[in-house]
Amino acid sequence: MVTHHAIGQADDAEIAYEQWSTVTNFIRTMRMPLFFACAGLFAGKWIRTQMWAELLRVKVLLLMWVYVLWLVLRSVWDSLVLAEGVEPWMSFGWRMLGGNEGWFIYTLALMFIVAKAVRAVPWPLQLVGAGLAAAIVMRFDIPARAYEGLAAYLLYFLIGVYGRAFLLRAAERVTFLRATVVVAVWVIAYAAMLFVDGDDWPVVDLLLRLLGLAAGIAIATQLQGLRLLRHFGQSTLPIYITHQMWIAGLVLLAVTFLPDAGWVALTAPILIAVPAFAIAYGVGKIAPRIGASWLFETPGWLKRAGTPRPPQGGTAQEDDRPSDPGGTRT
Repeated sequence: MVTHHAIGQADDAEIAYEQWSTVTNFIRTMRMPLFFACAGLFAGKWIRTQMWAELLRVKVLLLMWVYVLWLVLRSVWDSLVLAEGVEPWMSFGWRMLGGNEGWFIYTLALMFIVAKAVRAVPWPLQLVGAGLAAAIVMRFDIPARAYEGLAAYLLYFLIGVYGRAFLLRAAERVTFLRATVVVAVWVIAYAAMLFVDGDDWPVVDLLLRLLGLAAGIAIATQLQGLRLLRHFGQSTLPIYITHQMWIAGLVLLAVTFLPDAGWVALTAPILIAVPAFAIAYGVGKIAPRIGASWLFETPGWLKRAGTPRPPQGGTAQEDDRPSDPGGTRT
């Protein structure tokens, strides 16, 4: 995801070769399906067994807190650091409603709510309905990316929720050869789509994203032994929520100081993505050590505001205590 956004912003600034866009368009068929499917893998208990109040107080509140907080911080960053001027309040309000760069956090909160609301519907029907929505939404240009993402990616979230046992069993059986075959099928299918100019065919796009999801899982099974990746996997929220700010700043530095040379156009997305990733990871590690854990966790005052008061003369229940931060992260 970090590399994708680095490619996009470097391309907008005209400091990267156009071929990078082809690369990121290909990876697009894996990136968000895998993100939402992984989120769904850890969402099952919240959808099937937790009460509405607990879901809203713990999961949805956290996602909306970091979404709104970092939307404000991003606007300040754009105005002061990138010198883009003060954003009109109506434009900021539009971004808050889902038309901004952090749309996937807002979309994830919506997915928890929608999946909880339809939990009584048999899961095969849920998957069919979400699949139809994913195919249909491709034919429309919805300006609010959060709501477009809800329709386009709910299917993969539900696959994670209801297909967890199947996916975990399948992952255990993936060998290097099988993973190679799955990835090869994905690559060939995408190449065939380009050959027949079928990128506007909704069903084709849906099938490519399902193949991309399978390829992403196959690749993950082969990389799961890498301790560094497992470590990064425990610190994803700061990376997801802040990396675009650092990318924007690094692109500005690249435009200002790097020469107009071929090697820059060839390597710019990587030169931007790596330090952006490192900064985002570092911010996530430093924040709790300086008393700023509220940047990525629901602050105590907000948790208390959303927690039901115990009966008069009673004692607070276990749910009134602050939740384990690790348990609130997808």
